[in-house]
Amino acid sequence: MRPKNNLLIKMEVKVTFTYSNRAFKITCKEDDEMDKMFQQFIDKLNDGSEKEHYIYYYDNKKLGHESTIKKNKYLSQKNEINISVQKKLRIIKCPKCINDSIINLNNYIASFYGCKHDHSDNEVYDQYIYLQNIDTNEIRCSEPNCDGQTQQDYTKGFYKCLNCSKLIKDRSIYFCKDHFEQHDKEHLCVKYDKKNYYCVNHFRKFIKYCFTHKENLCEECEKVHGSCKIAKYKSMTPDIDKLKESLKTMEKNIRNLQIVINDLKYRLDGAMRIFKRYHYIAKDIVGKFELFNQDLKNHRILRSLWNLQTSNKKMNDELTQIIQEEDIIQKIKLTTNIYEKNKENRENKNKILVELNENKNEFDDWWEEIQEFLKQSKRKTKNEKEEENGNGNNKIGGKNLKKNITPGQKK
Repeated sequence: MRPKNNLLIKMEVKVTFTYSNRAFKITCKEDDEMDKMFQQFIDKLNDGSEKEHYIYYYDNKKLGHESTIKKNKYLSQKNEINISVQKKLRIIKCPKCINDSIINLNNYIASFYGCKHDHSDNEVYDQYIYLQNIDTNEIRCSEPNCDGQTQQDYTKGFYKCLNCSKLIKDRSIYFCKDHFEQHDKEHLCVKYDKKNYYCVNHFRKFIKYCFTHKENLCEECEKVHGSCKIAKYKSMTPDIDKLKESLKTMEKNIRNLQIVINDLKYRLDGAMRIFKRYHYIAKDIVGKFELFNQDLKNHRILRSLWNLQTSNKKMNDELTQIIQEEDIIQKIKLTTNIYEKNKENRENKNKILVELNENKNEFDDWWEEIQEFLKQSKRKTKNEKEEENGNGNNKIGGKNLKKNITPGQKK
């Protein structure tokens, strides 16, 4: 017998990449590598960039480059996919302009400084991703016949002409790719995202840094900085392997911290469950009395209600203490302590039961508590009557007696 054909038909996947207000449609197979899919987009874009220069999102979730489409947890079993694309910035953008800046991450603040306009700004880490966007509508092709083409509407890439920009001085001159190819061949034009790495005076790549004048230097610049403190970029570059290793350590620590935080959340939620369950039980006890024991009573239901007076006060005191505590660390500690006490009680419930049985006669003897309660009730009633009589001294026959008192006259 001939063997059966066990070849499975691979599902076709239609993918739409949205970048710079344009849609790029491609077709893949579900077993295609993610990188192969991204490369098809780059081939369609055709702007000279590489697939690693972009961030890819599906439903606001960042897509990785590993595995296949079929094995990706977001894309699996889908035959139509819409992916939004964001280009990575080569620079660390100054929050106040479009130029590159220095960033320092310290004390949980991102500090930006050192851009060409000497701006400085401090932001919390959460804001970083939003600050690293450039309004590409402001970058226009300088060719008069280009109809005001902006980088936002144009996907082939923009170029800065260093010669023209030096000549104009007060602004940078950009061209879209179509008009850059028609521009003066003797001029040096560099891709927009590479413009910060070239000398605007000599049109050469930066190779060194002058600490005396705080300037990047090309070979020509260095000639007039002979007596300055100059360092090569190689000597200024830290050990990248050590930085990457420290980031791996950080990644591991973050995963471990997530375990710690999950446990902390579990304890906090556990404390909340304890308060909610107490409230449910106490409300049930009161509800049973109101529903079944208005006429038929015994000491057990009454003692249960009596006990609630003490336990309700204790629970409300603990809740109030947690809510009003201003120190967040102490607030968390007070809350988690509730969970720990409950856990300890669960583990030692047999021991607690023994103590309860040993002291049950003491618990049942609440005669003195009742007498004290009755005394307090009598005193309260007496005080209320005295207060009522005191307020009635100025009344005759149930009517208020008022005297005419002129201003400044004593009553």
